[in-house]
Amino acid sequence: MKINDTQVTLENLEATPLAHDSIILNKERFVQILSEISISGNLEFLKNKIKKLKNILIYPKNDEEGILNIDANGDTISLKRDVLISELEQISEAQTLERS
Repeated sequence: MKINDTQVTLENLEATPLAHDSIILNKERFVQILSEISISGNLEFLKNKIKKLKNILIYPKNDEEGILNIDANGDTISLKRDVLISELEQISEAQTLERS
């Protein structure tokens, strides 16, 4: 996954502001984590990071990555929580790096 692919994917998941069950993320940090995952080339690392991301979305108090640490002047994105979690589950269930 390239950063441009990440941007296209994020646009597909975007929620309207204040939409029901949407989540506001620190866009820069989220893209940074996705980039780290994509360049790692390690399926186990990928699955562990995806699991952590999913855990943060389900239990926001567990955010040790700074994804939900929103700075008032920062760049944020609003995504549909359930769709994002579903996408992360699909990635984590993949058996190969290419599929994930």
